[in-house]
Formats: sequence, structure tokens, C-alpha cells
Amino acid sequence: VYGIAILASIHFFIQSKLDVTQAVLMSGLLIWLFGYRIWHRRTNAVGPRDLLALAPIAGVLTALLEMAWYGALTGISPWVVGEANFQPSLGISPAAYVLGSGLFVAAAAWVRLHVLPPAKLAKARAPAQTQKGPAA
Repeated sequence: VYGIAILASIHFFIQSKLDVTQAVLMSGLLIWLFGYRIWHRRTNAVGPRDLLALAPIAGVLTALLEMAWYGALTGISPWVVGEANFQPSLGISPAAYVLGSGLFVAAAAWVRLHVLPPAKLAKARAPAQTQKGPAA
């Protein structure tokens, strides 16, 4: 499945021609997802702090991917593309969307952990125990 997702991302880039904004965004979210899966596989638990650390990593890797694409395949200077990530007048960059999405997931995990801790969740999911008396 992972290979197919990577091939789909490459296909998206190829189909996008010069404006690869959506392809970079999708690939950045895929980078975040792969990072999550790797982190979970190694630690068997991913908490809000882990997600908070993963968000900027995925954002930076997304920006680097965009710079690499434009630099290698279009002839546009990757440094110009990198600088464009910090120009709000040019719109929100895909890397910023990935960063924001990752931070949102981290915040949601923090709220989930503090509003309904795992002990309360287990209690809420347990089937209700009913007291049955002798059949009459």
C-alpha cells in the first residue's frame, strides 16, 4: 500500500505540470502519515507531544520536497521557492498547511487525552453489567 501511495504522489506531480501546489500538499500529508506510522511502529504509542514534534518535521520535509521538485525539474531556483514559503502575500504554502494540519491533530490528541482520559474511555466502552436474579 505504501508503494502505491508513493507512486500516486509521483503521478500527481507529473500530471500537475508547473503548478504542483496540490501535489506537494498531498505528498506533505503523506509524509506526515508515514512519519506517524513509523513513530507508532517503533514506540507503540504516539501522544500529543510526539504529534507536536512530528508536525514541524513534516512541514520542513514538505518545503524541501517542493524546493527539490522545482529546482530539479523546472529550472526555477529552489531558494526562490524556499523564500516563497515565508511570503504571506503569495498565499499559504503547502508546507504551512501540512504544519497547521499536524498541529491541529496534536491539539485534538491533547484535548482528547485530557477531556476523556483512557480510563474513562475504557469505562464508557465497557458493556453495562446487569444484575439478574433467579428466574421465576
